[in-house]
Amino acid sequence: MSADQFTNFAITTLAGGGSGPGGALLPGDTTAVVVAGTGALFPATSAGTFRALLIAPGNLTEIVICTARTTDTFTLTRAQEGTTAPTSWPIGTTVLHNITAGNMTNLWNQVGLLGNNPLSYGAVGNNPAHDDTAGVNAALAVGTTVIPPGVTFYISAPLTMTVAGSELFGLGRGTSQIKQMATFSGAALITISADFCSVRDLTLLGSSSSSSGASVAATGITLAGARYCSLRNLEGYYLNGYLIEAAVTGTVTNQGAIIEDIHLLHCNGGIHVLSSAALNNIGQVWMSNLNLEIADGPLDAVLIEEANDIQISNYGGAAGQGSNTNSALHIKGSCASVTVLNPDIGVFPGPASAPTMLVESTVNGAPSRITVMGGVIQAGTYCVQATNGTNFLMSGVQFRAWTVIGLSLELAGAMYASIVGCEFSSASTTGSSGRYDLNIASSSARVTVANCIFRDTIGTGAGQVNASLNTAGGRVYLLGNDFEGATLANAFQGGVLPGLLVNNANINPAGSVSVTVGASPYSVPTKPYPVTYYISGGTVTSLAVGGVTLTGITSGPIRVPPQTAFTITHSGAPTVVGFGD
Repeated sequence: MSADQFTNFAITTLAGGGSGPGGALLPGDTTAVVVAGTGALFPATSAGTFRALLIAPGNLTEIVICTARTTDTFTLTRAQEGTTAPTSWPIGTTVLHNITAGNMTNLWNQVGLLGNNPLSYGAVGNNPAHDDTAGVNAALAVGTTVIPPGVTFYISAPLTMTVAGSELFGLGRGTSQIKQMATFSGAALITISADFCSVRDLTLLGSSSSSSGASVAATGITLAGARYCSLRNLEGYYLNGYLIEAAVTGTVTNQGAIIEDIHLLHCNGGIHVLSSAALNNIGQVWMSNLNLEIADGPLDAVLIEEANDIQISNYGGAAGQGSNTNSALHIKGSCASVTVLNPDIGVFPGPASAPTMLVESTVNGAPSRITVMGGVIQAGTYCVQATNGTNFLMSGVQFRAWTVIGLSLELAGAMYASIVGCEFSSASTTGSSGRYDLNIASSSARVTVANCIFRDTIGTGAGQVNASLNTAGGRVYLLGNDFEGATLANAFQGGVLPGLLVNNANINPAGSVSVTVGASPYSVPTKPYPVTYYISGGTVTSLAVGGVTLTGITSGPIRVPPQTAFTITHSGAPTVVGFGD
């Protein structure tokens, strides 16, 4: 089907028929000539055809299709849309380009080629008193279905997508809508149980127009054992549930789902991804461009549960407002390989009543290989609280405006983490204890903190922390960080130093190191930073660094690397003075 072409205000008169200028247009003629210079008023035919009306006094009218136009000469298909060609059209007959019923039929057919229209299956639309569920489901049962622009369908039961590869789509968010009726009964407005399906360009509305809690409890869209589906360019308002749930059903996962360009406002929750150990925790869900503006709670804005291989990019969201204890991002249970890129999450300006990002275990296990790169995490009780889990990478993240701790890694056992290029700032409440930029609870932790900036000053007032770092010891290595508001004397809670402390602004150099040499062989206490020891006097038999004897050296400056044994063997104790880098 060629595309209909249009211009505005195209009207002229007939100058000739098939015999050329000056002759009438006869019934068998397929070319017509209009007044010189007026052909340009009509559409070009390089991309399709256009329709014209021949009009004469006495209501005599013929509709023709122009299949080609060369300057002022038209090639015609005559007698269209139930009209007839008269004996002849004389010179001076009006030639008018206008929209006809045929144009509109073509347009509707072209829309119909994209999908079934529920209006053709009994749905009415735009009538809150009419239940459109049956009509929309009848269209979906055939396959791909389109929600026309400017139409809201009201439903009392779930819409079901059971045809593999089918689509349910509109002509744009805010113009094509599905609204839950107050009599709605069911778990979700839309349930997808077939593979390779798509929902896009729609708005989903709860039954209330003022509060998610006042709407009938239901999820917006549920993937129920549907693999490789895509949910794109969607928004949800006032849903009393998650906007999107990808939860396992029986023995079938929802792997391969793509969720992107999602906007949420005042729904109880945002997106929930759930797998299970019985299905090897298969997740494989990719999410991007999420604007989960306000998740009212108690559900989380994003909850990843027992699911591996999840990627979230360009996510902005807020939760935990007022007394709500939901989180903007919640990673729970036996999850592995969860990557978050460029988030901007947390209530602004805050404070919130829950961690902005919460990582925790279930009876099935604890999360691992959690990566957050770039962006801002702000304004929770904690920016990030990991009560369990391991193998964390936090890179280029700004942690700000928390009320308790910026980043808290609380696993009691062995735990691995790298915190690189992050910024800690703007702690927002007063308190005499338990307020830190960074908390590492495990004495078995292996954590590297490098090239970070700790902006908060030390104290008990607003905008201060009690210490930059609270650590139980372990292999916590601080390299090349900038402690703008702290010193070696107050940066570390209880004076417990990390395992390595090198090239940190305002912390290094550590300064003088006092040594009182005891009985031989004497092991000098190790330090987390390099120390140069100056040895004089006494009777020194040998010196050893890291278990290696320094042959022929019994005095003078000795440089000892961090956390390295330094042993002095003597028959008379020397004087030792150290300087820490």
